[in-house]
Amino acid sequence: QLYRAKVISINNKVATVLFIDFGESELQPVDSLMELPAQFRDLEPLAERVKLEGVEGMTDNEECREMVDKHLDKEGIAMMMNDEGEASFWLNGEKIKFGDCKSSSNGWKIGDKVAYRSASSVWRRGVIMMVGKNQDKVKVRPEDGMENMLVDIRHVKC
Repeated sequence: QLYRAKVISINNKVATVLFIDFGESELQPVDSLMELPAQFRDLEPLAERVKLEGVEGMTDNEECREMVDKHLDKEGIAMMMNDEGEASFWLNGEKIKFGDCKSSSNGWKIGDKVAYRSASSVWRRGVIMMVGKNQDKVKVRPEDGMENMLVDIRHVKC
């Protein structure tokens, strides 16, 4: 399957790509990428990253995304942007309210630079890309450009 994506960065022949039609990003080998055909270049992206109105300090992690997805997985939702560029979502004339979702209870959050023990028991460095739903695992993007790795939280340190 093919998806429209924007290359965010390239490191050691591995690209970080943002899928512009559904808002997710992931690492892809550079040699697996193809140039977007001309007829698709001028189409607006179907996904837009927004800041939620009235929600302060929300952490970008799996738990928070699932909470937002749960609220927005309905037919007939409208989005309004205020003057500060914050989005509010409405359903049947009522504003959807989002709960508080900051950082994980284990203290780790998306973007934290960490050392972690790999499956081969070698300590490596990387960046947390996701905190597991049960707070017991994190997905780490290794600095060396290797494939993202799911790591037991007990094997992660500063």
